[in-house]
Amino acid sequence: MNYDQLIILHGILVAEDDDGNKIGWVDAANMILSDSGIPAAIRDDYAADKIVRKFLQDLMEGDNYLDAATLLWGQDQFDTRPKFVKDVFRVIKDNSIILLQGASSSSKTYSAGAWNYIDWRRDPKYTAIKVAALSEDHLRKNIFSHIHTLHQSCSIPYEDPEDVKDIDLYFGLRSAGNEFGFSGVAFKQSSEASGHFKGYKSKPVKRKTPHPKFGNMSRIRILGDEASSWPSGPFADFASPISQMDGTELSKIILTYNPESVAQRVVELAEPDQGWQMEDMETLYEWTSKEGCHVLRLDAKMCENVVQRKVLYRGFQTYEGFLKLLKGEGDTSSRYSIFARGWPPLRSQNWTVVPASWPSTQRGEAIFDEIICHCASVDCAYQGMDKVIMTVGKYGIASGWVKANGETVKFLDPMNPKLHKSRPVLQYEQQFSLLKSASPSKLAEEIKGKCMNIGIEPSNLVIDGSGQGSGTASWLKEYWGDIMSIDWGRSATEMKVLTEDKGTAKDRFPDIISEMWFAFKEWLNPDVCAVLIHPMLQQNPINVQLTTRRFSFCKGNKQKVESKESYKARNQRSPDEVDSMIMLPHLLRSRANVLPGLSKQSDTRKPVDTDREVVYAKNPKPDDALQLFDDDSFEGKDLQ
Repeated sequence: MNYDQLIILHGILVAEDDDGNKIGWVDAANMILSDSGIPAAIRDDYAADKIVRKFLQDLMEGDNYLDAATLLWGQDQFDTRPKFVKDVFRVIKDNSIILLQGASSSSKTYSAGAWNYIDWRRDPKYTAIKVAALSEDHLRKNIFSHIHTLHQSCSIPYEDPEDVKDIDLYFGLRSAGNEFGFSGVAFKQSSEASGHFKGYKSKPVKRKTPHPKFGNMSRIRILGDEASSWPSGPFADFASPISQMDGTELSKIILTYNPESVAQRVVELAEPDQGWQMEDMETLYEWTSKEGCHVLRLDAKMCENVVQRKVLYRGFQTYEGFLKLLKGEGDTSSRYSIFARGWPPLRSQNWTVVPASWPSTQRGEAIFDEIICHCASVDCAYQGMDKVIMTVGKYGIASGWVKANGETVKFLDPMNPKLHKSRPVLQYEQQFSLLKSASPSKLAEEIKGKCMNIGIEPSNLVIDGSGQGSGTASWLKEYWGDIMSIDWGRSATEMKVLTEDKGTAKDRFPDIISEMWFAFKEWLNPDVCAVLIHPMLQQNPINVQLTTRRFSFCKGNKQKVESKESYKARNQRSPDEVDSMIMLPHLLRSRANVLPGLSKQSDTRKPVDTDREVVYAKNPKPDDALQLFDDDSFEGKDLQ
């Protein structure tokens, strides 16, 4: 049957009467017979059931998994027409170790899950499939959930529903035992050894009749999602199933991922013979890697939606989304390379923290509904050419903003773009140098005087308390009030940066400096718009410092911003102005629980301050964050 006939056949199989009973199986069986040149003579459901199930089994035994998928799920739930789907099915069928490297929304995981489900249905009593991810939560909400949904929505359910065992992160046949079927596997990111796949091998089994292809052997599959985030342990465990591989039928390892860094183990496994070359991004889509893995790269530039500039297939990256990644940070950006092209970022320009356009596009004035506080940050310096810079900002809830060119922009509700919705905004107002002094107390007195003149409370001031700065911080705490002091030598915190983040800053960054830089960057992001720079604030040297600070990936695939000393060596000047600026988002995150995002929400946990080290209380009050700013007029209001 061709595709259109299979779609019709699927529709007949799922047709129901008013009571929810299937009414088309006899017609479906006769359609199958007629297509095979056999007279349509089926009259009862029992015979129809046999014909329909044999037709599905024949498709699977003939390796026609795309046709089987169309028959099982039709066009709406799993469309087999996109090229990416066809390519994924083909490379999994023909290879043993498959790396599905690609852009976002390219059906890497969903297509791989559908292939594995059909493969299990082909020989369910002797097929074991381990579905692996970094956490149980990810399994339940993503890959395992997708497969389970496909299982429950088949037009042709498994023939003996009573034999299906379906429990938490497992389903299979009772008659096959727990050894076979689908099972979810999660492991910790810090694991250097996992043990989940050790001894996981195909083995002899007792079949009534040897399978024509598999003989008297069982089959194993490993389907891993977001493998770029995996620790090293599972990769070491692969030696066990790999050691037994012979051909492409009995054992398969399938990993899906976005190639976020050449330092990630899965990206190392995918490296071409000639290494990662920037020019290959336009020509290399499928290859055998140095380590013998078959790599399929799904480049959104080649997706039908992007090529034809209209949505042909739902769920895949769109032309509009592709352009957003391209225009947002340019074609040299890491995000464009990873999430649009499915290629690991290589160019040196990619390793700067803030995109070149953002400091200019985010210049403007917020339209505040309410001002919650004025705040300030100070980057201390006592010797050498470094300057003491104070940055003054204003934080509140804004309904929109006025760009530097006079254009007014209203914030929209992400859940309903037809409605306006206010959100938290930090606006940088002014910046100036303070007199440098070798005496910590004299600098402290000047900081206190400036803050009091502007009307900034102690709790709304954050300073660099590293080294000699600790003396200035101690004086201000003792003789003025509860200012916030940041030791720039500390590790990253347990706080999130944006609402959408799955993990904390500590999961992403090795130190507090990197956390503050990337928090500033992500708040500045035009799609978040939680940071605005007042047009009166001078552009230089701020723009230069913001767009030339580099970062690299370190152990654990964490992003580490280069040290101040390295920056000074490259640029022959100190980034004092921006080092002062990046502390203000950290102040708001720590003391006001401000957590912006594409969908505006706040972290409702209360930070309990113990010597300015953030610890979360178990049962915060809704207005605790506001009380930290000593502003009674806003007590009890919801910052969300």
